[in-house]
Order: sequence, then structure tokens, then C-alpha cells
Amino acid sequence: MSSLKPTIVGLGIAMPLLAVGAVMLRVEARRIKKLYLGPDDYTIIAALVRFSKYPDDETYLLLALTER
Repeated sequence: MSSLKPTIVGLGIAMPLLAVGAVMLRVEARRIKKLYLGPDDYTIIAALVRFSKYPDDETYLLLALTER
């Protein structure tokens, strides 16, 4: 049986990068349309900063389970 650890680590790297890219595209679209950032944009940015700074416990749990 192959280990899931490389998959989990790969997804742990790819998903935050995709999230950052999506937020950057959203902010750039607002800039191009000359619109101000709204409360929803600031909420998305705050959530992105919070979750990219502190990984969730599920990631550590999955990595611990694959160590067996």
C-alpha cells in the first residue's frame, strides 16, 4: 500500500497557493474596474491571512495517520 503523505503534502502546498491566486485575481479585478474593496473583500483577505498563517489541525492529523 502506497503512502498518502506525498499527496497530503502536495495538496497542503497547492491549495493555499490556489487560494492566494484567487484572492489576488479578485483584488486585481476590483482595481481594473476602479472599484473600492468592500467588506466582503476584507473578510476574504483576513480569512486568507489567518488560515495561511496557522495550518489547521486536520492537516496534522492526516499526516500523523499516514506515518503508520
